Amino acid sequence: MTKFAVSIWLWTDCLGPDDSEIEALFQKINKMGFEGVEIPTFDGNLDSTRIRSLLSSSELVPIVIGGGSAETDLSSESALVQRNGQSYIKRLIDLCRNIGGDLVVGPLYGPVGEKRLLSESECSKAMASLAREFKDIGKYARDRSVRLALEPLCRYDTHLLNTVAQARKLIDEIDNENVGLLLDTFHLNIEEKSFQKAIELAGNKLFHFHACENNRGTPGSGLVNWQEVKKALDTLNYNGWIAIESFVPNRGQFSAAMNTWRSFQPTQDEIASDGLNYLKRLLAPER
Repeated sequence: MTKFAVSIWLWTDCLGPDDSEIEALFQKINKMGFEGVEIPTFDGNLDSTRIRSLLSSSELVPIVIGGGSAETDLSSESALVQRNGQSYIKRLIDLCRNIGGDLVVGPLYGPVGEKRLLSESECSKAMASLAREFKDIGKYARDRSVRLALEPLCRYDTHLLNTVAQARKLIDEIDNENVGLLLDTFHLNIEEKSFQKAIELAGNKLFHFHACENNRGTPGSGLVNWQEVKKALDTLNYNGWIAIESFVPNRGQFSAAMNTWRSFQPTQDEIASDGLNYLKRLLAPER
């Protein structure tokens, strides 16, 4: 059965020091009708005991989302940087397991926001490096009953994985049942010719799904062809998470990095609640 989640990035850039505020946010997300919450971390050093305690007042299932950096780039030629990347993702896996989750997602493989023009040989070398590193990381995840979902991003966010075809080729090379894909309609809208064909290409390796509007606003309010999305998910009999991801505006360096300097709705709550209502009517009408 389809399950719905939302990222805390919709309201905040991180799990701040105010426990009562974070606990109230988790409770609000639960009351809205979401069953899961995406918890982001760019260093993997969150306090798992604290997060598990804060989640205990709700019924939310945690999903850990991360993103690579120049210091953790698994496509790097530097052995030190690759080791940093391995350590980072393994921290995410341990964090996920310790807070009661079983899924780590995001563009874990390389630096988000960095773009370089690679020659064909450089690209092949980078993909071979990613495959080699994730073979080892995938074993680590499998031994801890955690799955990884790697996210291709649009050309404005990475030079490594932009299309589902590129990402699926890498996943097939990794060849680990615990390593799959996260697809995001925001990025699909930029890079793909067909939502339906792109999603279907992911096949049984689609582990997680971001239902985002083309402008990062409320799902159902923009240009994304949601009927194509529905057809593809139905074809795959997809029963994983459907997550809304948007970003809090006007939050300093975070909003600058995410390019969110304006609001899409009068309140962030409306993006979550209106988006969830639309997605439930579209994707889970029986509920």
